[in-house]
Amino acid sequence: MSQGPPYNVSTGRQHVAITTPGMQSYASTQNQLYPQNIAPNSQTPTLPLKFSPATNRHSLTPQMEHRANPLANQMSGLAISNYPPSSTNQSPPFPTQTNQMSFNQPPAPQTMRHNQPPQSSQFPNPPHPTVFSQPPSSNLQTSNPNTLPNQSLSNQFTQLPPTSGLVKQPHNPMNLNPVPLPPTQPPASHTIGHNLTPLQSSQFPNHSQPTGFTQPTPSQFTQPPSSHLIPAGPNQFNQFPPTDGLLPPTQLPPPSSTQFPNPPQSSGLTQPPQQFSPYPPQLMGTGSAPMGGDQFGPPITSQPKVTPDSIPSVIEVLGIDKERWVSNEYFTGSRTPPPGTLISCPIRDTGNASPRYIRSSLYTLPTSADMIKESKLVAGLIIQPLANDPDNDKLPLVDHGSAGPIRCKRCKAYMNPFNSFTGGGAAYECIFCGISNEVPNTYFQYCDATGKRMDTADRSELSKGSYEVEVTKEYMRYQKEGDPPAVILVIDISMRSYNIGLEGFLSSHIADLLDRLPKDDTGTCPLEIGLIVYDTQAYYFNLSAPLPSIYVITESADPFLPEPSGSLVSIPQAITSIKSVLDRFPALFSQRKSGGCLGVGIKAGISMLSEMKRVGKLLVFQADIPEIQGPGQIKRKTDNFFKPQSSFYDKISADCQRAGICVDLFLLPTAYTDVFTLGQLCHSTGGQIHYHYNFSASKPSSYSRLLSDLQETCSTQLGFDAVMRVRTSPGISADQYQGAIRLNGSEIQLAGLDANKTIAVVLRYDDKLKESSLVYVQVALLYTNLRGERRLRLHNLAICTSSHFEDVYLSADLDAMVHLLARLNLRGFIEEQLEQVGERLRQQVAHILATYRRHCNPGVNKGQLILPSTLKLLPCYSNCILKLPVTPLTSSSPNTPDMRSYNYYRLQWLCTREFLLLLYPRVYPVDGTLSSLPEPIRSSVTKIEEQKAYIATDGQQLIMWICNNVNNQLIAEVFGVSSVHQVDPSLSTLPKLDNPTSRHVQWAIESLQSWTGKPLPLSLSKQGDPSENLFRSLLVEDGISGRATYVDATCMLHREIKKLLS
Repeated sequence: MSQGPPYNVSTGRQHVAITTPGMQSYASTQNQLYPQNIAPNSQTPTLPLKFSPATNRHSLTPQMEHRANPLANQMSGLAISNYPPSSTNQSPPFPTQTNQMSFNQPPAPQTMRHNQPPQSSQFPNPPHPTVFSQPPSSNLQTSNPNTLPNQSLSNQFTQLPPTSGLVKQPHNPMNLNPVPLPPTQPPASHTIGHNLTPLQSSQFPNHSQPTGFTQPTPSQFTQPPSSHLIPAGPNQFNQFPPTDGLLPPTQLPPPSSTQFPNPPQSSGLTQPPQQFSPYPPQLMGTGSAPMGGDQFGPPITSQPKVTPDSIPSVIEVLGIDKERWVSNEYFTGSRTPPPGTLISCPIRDTGNASPRYIRSSLYTLPTSADMIKESKLVAGLIIQPLANDPDNDKLPLVDHGSAGPIRCKRCKAYMNPFNSFTGGGAAYECIFCGISNEVPNTYFQYCDATGKRMDTADRSELSKGSYEVEVTKEYMRYQKEGDPPAVILVIDISMRSYNIGLEGFLSSHIADLLDRLPKDDTGTCPLEIGLIVYDTQAYYFNLSAPLPSIYVITESADPFLPEPSGSLVSIPQAITSIKSVLDRFPALFSQRKSGGCLGVGIKAGISMLSEMKRVGKLLVFQADIPEIQGPGQIKRKTDNFFKPQSSFYDKISADCQRAGICVDLFLLPTAYTDVFTLGQLCHSTGGQIHYHYNFSASKPSSYSRLLSDLQETCSTQLGFDAVMRVRTSPGISADQYQGAIRLNGSEIQLAGLDANKTIAVVLRYDDKLKESSLVYVQVALLYTNLRGERRLRLHNLAICTSSHFEDVYLSADLDAMVHLLARLNLRGFIEEQLEQVGERLRQQVAHILATYRRHCNPGVNKGQLILPSTLKLLPCYSNCILKLPVTPLTSSSPNTPDMRSYNYYRLQWLCTREFLLLLYPRVYPVDGTLSSLPEPIRSSVTKIEEQKAYIATDGQQLIMWICNNVNNQLIAEVFGVSSVHQVDPSLSTLPKLDNPTSRHVQWAIESLQSWTGKPLPLSLSKQGDPSENLFRSLLVEDGISGRATYVDATCMLHREIKKLLS
């Protein structure tokens, strides 16, 4: 069978198209583009993919939509389609390849609706697309000597026929930037093809462009080659012979130079200052990756079928996005989605909150709930109020004096950049309720001719999206500025705790852990430290004495501290005193009890902080299930693992919340512990649970894992005794909340909050929104900082609206959308069958993509799977959600009920960056020859090669997997032994040897730890060992524990979409 072109070059819309049998593909010849019938020859569709470069994120104008892409709905392949949400009043925040438009030509005689495919009569001799397969560097020609070698994309554009009659009237957007940006120099004018005539302004009398802005111009990207059209054979899925261990796939030969003809040159093209590299060429053979269950082995070559290389790759897409943003800056206020959370990019606050604090799943909201209902898109927010922002180490602090924060007298919203001033500055109109408020005399300032205050640039609350405000005593717990918060160590001293070496472990590292606690602006930590230990009763210590004295709390139900003074001390004194006490434990507690009563220790900690009128945190260490008689006793269960067996921990968490105390619980059991019941204590107080099964201080792996966990917990920025509220403008409201929170009406109560915690909010439509209007969101967080000062932190966000699906999809933020989809399905993983959750998730994703196809690409053959450029990784990520560690126990997975419960609670607060890394782990080849960290490979066994080792991380662990055929020289230089069989699998750190390979591998591990932001311990896994399952569980593109591969899931998703379209 002849094959069509490896790429469909499309210049107007940006989308991903995947072709299945029975559709019309297009094969290129020298003079024409003709349809080629491909008959299905199997029951399973194939999905050869044809790629395009990264999404431009800046829309085409409606006029250019059909002028630049008359063949977009007729061509097969993967083309990234950029739909016009309407031109924004902000110039692109980074250089793009654009067509500079002018508006002087009279209107065209005809118009065409945006979702109408062009008629064949309009294009009697359509030109064939340029087929480009990444030519050698010598062929990369550019007309601008200042451009980079990868800026030759202009040579790939399709020559287009005349476009008369393909213009529609634009809908006018709103400018999101409260503070105008300085004008930017537009790129040089481009001419695409031979017959495009610049549009004239007379065609659009209502189109205006504000002063200080350059009109955003459409970017033209084309698709590098990906694959040929390959039919699927029968019985494509889940039929693979059993194999032992991970085996590398058959390697494909490198492409020959004849595969890359020189791209045609297009006259009249000049290059913008910078462009971004297209996808690298993907070679396809007739082999296939393993696609069923846990079968790992070489590809089956007997029948041609789809390979993972023919569908979007997370590594390639993120690599292109990274290259795109590496030298650019993102300006908040743009209606385009921000850079991904895994991409480092400077972000400038121009009046909208940084996406590091608030990330919206849609930066252009549909105007009606019916559009959300039809598409099943999730309109929501991921809020990380205390996030670390590398661009702003400290938010600006606003002081309104003794009157306190300025807020609306009706809805209580705080002053923000979106309020409009009236009466020459004497009043302002609240954008959340519309009422007019008088401006206090101390806050008055005159307005200029445009109605903007003269001091806007000097006031953070009028020019920044995020800032903090000093508050008055009415906002404080005890009507006064309190003492610094406290951290209390609550330690189980039962026989089990002694046997595992917990006391000695803490004694060895107490100085390092306390020294890691977060610092204030002066470089010191003002937190105070206390110590409580417990078995069947609790004990506390006077740490201020030269020789710490011990007190026994005899009352367990309602503990009382007779002498609380001296129980909290500064960090330098705590290091000395606590270490002295821990070293004396064998003498103080020579007769150990069989178990520890967790409820007694928790109540003692609450009593200590409450009596001293402090807020703070309890770091609790429990060695085993608290089944001893006393408060909080629980028993081992054999069923109903995800139902709390006692209300005690939910009630005591409410007591912690009222006292402003959060709880971090470290569980170190050897058997089932009922993590689901105990986790309520942390979940409702803003703390977190840490699960270290079978911990022993004598085992290096568990020792290093607990130490890493404690180091991360102690070093994270903290806030205490917090209350958060989300306010929205009329038409929408905050509906559902997901996170480690406790709800009190519309208030979110957080006894504790750290920089990594997120709250997910789903927005509900209360009324229809106006076209091209703005929706406003204000997140107000009242909390206590490290010095005990009460602060109000505000994050403000404005979001565009549109009644056009093209605008909505173009503004979708993949990271936030996927995170919300996972959060909304978490409960289903522990209450329903995995098949039910998977089917529901697949149906939702199918509706999202089918709606895009129906409204944005109605003329494309149904044999193609069309993926929006902003959501092209949605099929991959949605399949990976079903492989999260919270999913049910399977025959090959060590996912016990306790481990599932632990991950269930952890996923409720995990930040988006850590969540995406957990969702799609990174795998790096290690050969010791590179001077820098190598590029990661796809998380699939098809990319594993012989004679190499690999380091994989999901943000929670580092695993080094070693193939049995790895080069012995590499083993000798990294491990200091002669063969892989002599490598000790219990190593948690690599030996530091004096050779370049060892230093490179050590540096690579440190780089990954720095990138993840955690001191992750290292685990070793060898091919064929039982520990290999841990490494295999990170290869999420493969069939893990009987679940679908990425290829299988994409095929099933396409079938669902075709049903919906039918």
